[in-house]
Amino acid sequence: MRWSVALSALVVGLNLSVMNVAFADLRSSFPGTRIATLGWVVSAYTIVFGAVLVPAGRLADKLGRRSVFMTDLGGAMFIERCRRHVSPVMAIELFRRRSFAASSIAALFFGMATGGVALANVLFLRDVWGYTLLGAGFGALPSSLTAMFSARFVGRMGVRHGEVAVGVPGALSIVAAMVWFRVLVDSHAHYWIDWLPGSMMLGFGIAAAFPMIAVAVVRGVGAGDLSVATATNRTFLQLGNAIGIAVVVAVLGASTSADSLPDFRVAWTTLAVLGVLCASAIAVTGSTRRAVAEPRSERRDQPA
Repeated sequence: MRWSVALSALVVGLNLSVMNVAFADLRSSFPGTRIATLGWVVSAYTIVFGAVLVPAGRLADKLGRRSVFMTDLGGAMFIERCRRHVSPVMAIELFRRRSFAASSIAALFFGMATGGVALANVLFLRDVWGYTLLGAGFGALPSSLTAMFSARFVGRMGVRHGEVAVGVPGALSIVAAMVWFRVLVDSHAHYWIDWLPGSMMLGFGIAAAFPMIAVAVVRGVGAGDLSVATATNRTFLQLGNAIGIAVVVAVLGASTSADSLPDFRVAWTTLAVLGVLCASAIAVTGSTRRAVAEPRSERRDQPA
């Protein structure tokens, strides 16, 4: 089971980055096409991916999570199942829970901020600093590494202090990264001084914010709705990614040179505002602080 969870997490991460990294080559293959038009390719991919998550979550609740994960269900089977099912695919009543509704909104803004910055940063490294495609990919790597190494620490802090106490600073760390890029990064390539600190702040923010959103969204949800609740949250995330990408494409327009630095600064400012909205949504989810278990030695010394 552990390997399947790890594999699914890897696929989710690749889903966000693969189209953004390929965007530069896509633009090279269609040199006469405006960047705003090419942006719809990435947006369409993300929207379609997000649209099927809720039905997949409902099927996982009813048929078994392992079976759905391991089995490729055909379109005809899915349609027939939905036609005969007595319960709706989307559990609308879940939105009556403050934690679920606020977490879904937080996921939307989180997706807008992170999806937008993933594309903006790759384009910046390629167009303004003149990195190759491979170089731009490695340039974005510190964010992923920071998120990976921060995950264990962040998880413990979430258990000890609650989702809000960890998720809000995480979202604000994303905001700080956008502000860093906006203020300190210019057309001269100083990767270690100007880019790396902001990239690490971004990675920490992603590691701290989204796991707390994912925990808050299933708080109080029954076992029969866990998968559909998680899938709904992922749908908002994917829709946010699509909107964030569209916002960045709209802001950058046809900017493809070192002279486009002002446009990138506007994009980072816009994404910082989205990060603030994400932090605000996390703040109203409420928080459940879990009791920390006593060490075994202390419990052994207590009388029965």
